[in-house]
Amino acid sequence: MKKTLSTLLGVALCGITLAACGSSDANGSSVPADCEPIAEVKTLKEGKLTALVAEYPPFIYKDGNDVTGADGELLKRVAASLCLEPDIKQTSFTAIIEGLKSGRADISAGDWTLNAERKSMFQVSDPVYQDLQGVISPDGLDTVDDIMGKKIGTAAGYLVVPDMQKAFGKENVKLYQSDVEGYQDLKAGRIDAYLSGQGALAFLLSQNNDTTMKNVALQPDDRIPATVNPSVAVALVAKDNPDLRDAVNEVIAEYRSSGDLAKVLDESGVDPASADIG
Repeated sequence: MKKTLSTLLGVALCGITLAACGSSDANGSSVPADCEPIAEVKTLKEGKLTALVAEYPPFIYKDGNDVTGADGELLKRVAASLCLEPDIKQTSFTAIIEGLKSGRADISAGDWTLNAERKSMFQVSDPVYQDLQGVISPDGLDTVDDIMGKKIGTAAGYLVVPDMQKAFGKENVKLYQSDVEGYQDLKAGRIDAYLSGQGALAFLLSQNNDTTMKNVALQPDDRIPATVNPSVAVALVAKDNPDLRDAVNEVIAEYRSSGDLAKVLDESGVDPASADIG
C-alpha cells in the first residue's frame, strides 16, 4: 500500500539548491530506496520533478543554497511525496510561461495568480494561499475608516489604484514607481501609510530590518473589492499532465491542513490568515 503523504514528507524534505537536492545514498539520489509515491505520474525527466521559478520573495527565494518560502516548500513537498529528485531552475516569469508551454518543465510555483489565459494554457492547481492587501504604517492602520482622510501611497499601475482613489480621494493617493520609493517617503513622514501586497511589504521591511512599521492586512471592505475577494496563488502544471496536477492538489491540501503552510507564511512575515481559503 502507498504511504500516507504526511509520512512521506517526514522522510524526504531535504534542503535543495537551484539544481537539485543533496544526495543521501551511494547512487547520489536523495530519494530513500523504500520511498513509495502517493501517485504514479509522468515527468519530463525520469526520476526528477523539473520546476521553473522566478525569485519572488517572500513566497519563493534563495536562502543560502536552499529554495524556501511558501512556494519553495510546496515544490519540495511535491517532489518528496512523488519520490522524485527536485530539479529547480531559476529564470524569468516570461521564460517560465514559455518553458511550461513548450514542455521544458513540469511545474512552476511562485505567487502565480489565476486568469483565463493561464487556465487555458496549463493545468492549474487548487489555490495555495491568498495574496492579501497589505498596509504598512507606524500605527498599524488596518481599516478603510482608519485610513480615510490620511495621505497614503501605492505603486503606479497597481490594479487596485482606481478603487483606492475612489475610496480615499484621488488627492490623498500618491503614486510611486516602486514600493521602495513609497517606503522611503513613509519613513520620511511624507505619507501616513503605504499599500501593496502584504507579502511584498513583508519582504521590504525584512530587507530593511525595520521593526518600527507594522505590516497588516487591510480588513475586508466593499469600498476596496480586492479586500473582499483577494487574488489567490496557484501552481502551474504542464497542460498534458493532469495526474501531476491532482498529486499537487493532494500535497496542497496536506500542507494546509497540517498547519505548516500558515507557519511558513507567518515566518516569512505574511499574515497566516493568507492560508485560509474559503
